[in-house]
Amino acid sequence: NNNTLKIAMATAVWHMPIHPKEVEERTLWSDDPVDVVAGSFFVADIENVLKKIEEDLLVSIWNAPHFLLNEACEPGPVVLDYCQRTIESKKSWNCMMNVRIGATYQAQDRRLVWLDDKVLQVQEISNFFGGRELHLPLYGHAAANDLATPMPRQPHPRPVAENEFFGTDEIAELGEPTPTAEIGSEGDSSAGSSFCGNTCSSSVDTSAKKEAVHCSRGWTSLTAAEAEQVNALRMSARECLERGEAFVIKPRHGSNSKFISVFDGSNPCTTAADIDRAIDAALTAWDRSWRKESWNQNAVPKGAVLQPMYRLMSSFLDEKDHSNARLHKPLEVKIQTLFGKVVGACLNTHPHYLWIFRDGSLHIWDQTNSGLLRRSHGTSEELPEAILEVLQLALRDSWSELARASEHIAASVGLDELRVDWLLGDSKWGPRIGELTYLGTFALDVLPACQRLAQAYAW
Repeated sequence: NNNTLKIAMATAVWHMPIHPKEVEERTLWSDDPVDVVAGSFFVADIENVLKKIEEDLLVSIWNAPHFLLNEACEPGPVVLDYCQRTIESKKSWNCMMNVRIGATYQAQDRRLVWLDDKVLQVQEISNFFGGRELHLPLYGHAAANDLATPMPRQPHPRPVAENEFFGTDEIAELGEPTPTAEIGSEGDSSAGSSFCGNTCSSSVDTSAKKEAVHCSRGWTSLTAAEAEQVNALRMSARECLERGEAFVIKPRHGSNSKFISVFDGSNPCTTAADIDRAIDAALTAWDRSWRKESWNQNAVPKGAVLQPMYRLMSSFLDEKDHSNARLHKPLEVKIQTLFGKVVGACLNTHPHYLWIFRDGSLHIWDQTNSGLLRRSHGTSEELPEAILEVLQLALRDSWSELARASEHIAASVGLDELRVDWLLGDSKWGPRIGELTYLGTFALDVLPACQRLAQAYAW
């Protein structure tokens, strides 16, 4: 029966027995865990915490045989070989990611590049939810020397749900897979269109007049169409400044929070020239750390994006606590999915301070436990109590919707794994997706969890 198979799987994967009665009592494979309040604390010793993480991971393993995988996610021989080695040893998620990232440079498959594109992912995720915008809105964006680059993508293996997601249950009942037309292919101008209304053709006349813009890596020439986009972006940012709205300028490409400029209104001396410099820096930004990222991420067209600023964690604290630079960021929860199921979550700024389980409960790690953190782990500090309370309230109110939305995105595209970063705590915007990351890291310093995540993926 099903329980017997589940127990056998648990024994095979984690090398630990699970009693049948315990399986029934804890409803390990229930999609809707009962008697658990999201945001509540799960207090237990390290052994039982890891056991609960294993149970969450087994949900994804149980779902994998029935999961409709996107062809672009099919692992090659190198990755399959490493999966076998991971099952036989204690490889971590970081090691698994490095192997998979290396494989992207061999394949150079553009079908999933859009997942790392901060413009296209906003447009496409909205389509999955009947036009509802889950990201922060784009006030504007501009491309730099990549306007003519087509963005071919794999047709989605599942249909787009027509109903709105939040507050409904129907979205879980998806129909038979129905491929949709490729977006960003020849003839589609979405990859080169401006949110400000300056739509450009996907084929640019290279003989067009060029203009120079100073960027982070020197001077770059822009076509007249690209320059028009940039000027429109500058105007949109200046309008935000004039009406006193806080906003953010960041690269369309890249990662690791590089070249992000925040204009929160705290500096009354901010000028249009400051905005121009931020846009110029973002347009063709490049950082050495991006060499370690996937080919997909580095294939995203270069450009700059303008969005409203989400509430910062520091705003929940007393004025005397504003000196911590780590808290001058939004409260961001990174939700990891595996074969269409949420398997855990952690914080962006405090990745090894706490763990959020599949049911939305959370556990604060006892960092004195031997073997919990990697030897070279980063700075560890407590999350201020006021911010922890904001997190608990947000999880209590929204965790179910966040988890279902994250799973729906992963299943709609057919992704073997996906990390969905959610911004929480802003009453004006509500929960919003900060960005999607395919082939990304997750709680790297929490060694036991990373090892189990890698094993679940490999198994």
